[in-house]
Amino acid sequence: MKNSYSLLILFFLLSVSTKASNPNKLKTEGKSKGTSFIFLTGINFAKVHDPKFSPDDLDDDEKIVVKPGVLVGVGINFAFNRYISLEPELLFSQKGIKDVWKSGRDKETYTETYNYLEMPIMINGGYSNSKFEAFGSIGASVGFWISAKTKDVTIISGEKDVEKDKLDLTKNTGSSIIANRVEAAIHAGFGAGYKIKGMAIGLELRGSIGMTGLERKSKDAPSYVPKPTKLTNRVISLCLYLKLGNKPK
Repeated sequence: MKNSYSLLILFFLLSVSTKASNPNKLKTEGKSKGTSFIFLTGINFAKVHDPKFSPDDLDDDEKIVVKPGVLVGVGINFAFNRYISLEPELLFSQKGIKDVWKSGRDKETYTETYNYLEMPIMINGGYSNSKFEAFGSIGASVGFWISAKTKDVTIISGEKDVEKDKLDLTKNTGSSIIANRVEAAIHAGFGAGYKIKGMAIGLELRGSIGMTGLERKSKDAPSYVPKPTKLTNRVISLCLYLKLGNKPK
């Protein structure tokens, strides 16, 4: 996954450096500026990264799979010219984990869903004309963990049982470890869209890496309690976007 993010960042840097290498073209074609409103909707494919995890920790019939989730939000795109723009966003993003155990016809699926409100600031670099746009993006975000829930579905001997519960993010566990409600993350991606009469519609593929752990020691935890393992979110998002406004032609 680290290689994938490296390629996304390289794509962005190349797109910016290609345009900057021809200043005369920027002077004649890149003067126009504009502001656009962005509407995003898509799906997240999430996992939680555990640096101490080993496949040997799982049972023979158990596996960790990606957890799908909802991504919706809005943003404002400030275009400095047709090649470079700044885009602050406000997103509702679902992350989490999914554990599947299956033996014959018996099966258990356990999921944890984490609901975040995120505020990314993205820098976009690419190319845009009157009908088409393509871009690479890189940025950072601050997110707030607003709620969480669990779901455990078991099918044993043909009988299905479903248990749902809410995770209380404010209470200490027995080891004085609590949820870290604020998350910092970095993002990188690329996308392309088609322009129609003052608007653009397109697709964007974006990856994000959480930089802060999901858990932390509580303030009143005894000194002998060790710091928790740094568990972090890893997400790949596929988004459909609609852009409205005065975008450079």
